[in-house]
Amino acid sequence: MPQLLINKKADKFKTLADALDSKIQYYLKPAITSQRPTRRRANIAASMQQEGQKLQQIQGWLYGMAAALEQDNLSPVLEAIANRSQLELLQQVLNWDKNSDRYGGRSSISEICNPQNTHFDHTRIKLTALKLGEPNHLRAAIEALVSFSVKASVDPLQLKIQELERSLIGLQIPGFFPTPEKLAQRLVEEANIQK
Repeated sequence: MPQLLINKKADKFKTLADALDSKIQYYLKPAITSQRPTRRRANIAASMQQEGQKLQQIQGWLYGMAAALEQDNLSPVLEAIANRSQLELLQQVLNWDKNSDRYGGRSSISEICNPQNTHFDHTRIKLTALKLGEPNHLRAAIEALVSFSVKASVDPLQLKIQELERSLIGLQIPGFFPTPEKLAQRLVEEANIQK
């Protein structure tokens, strides 16, 4: 590919990645979290935060591909990728493959590429257009993309705590009175509690 086209494609990927910033912030810090917590609102916020994390991953892939193009070392299995929706397709395949054990292996990369499995016909057509219809090519593409992934900005322990907190919303626990975080911090400061 001529250098001019390589530079143009790298710039396009950077522009697409930059455009995701506001969406990522919207999803990672949804306004609904500042409202009175209810189970429904907590579930909506959690769903939005998951969407924000997916967009962050796509953004990392776009920046990674742009940098690889500029350094002339983009993996050949990624050369046909030209837009965000194609990366979202590969992200979906990655998630299906990660969770395939939960479904008895029915959504593994091998099964997705298997022409006998009609469930994935639509996906397989799109993957074939990207020259990723073979399991080994698809795995190589996903491995190349994962190598571009940025470290998650959300601590897994914090996610677990949020999940546990959501499970408590609306529960009637005798003797338990939920205290807003800021008030609890103030009480601890004024009580001068030490480690």
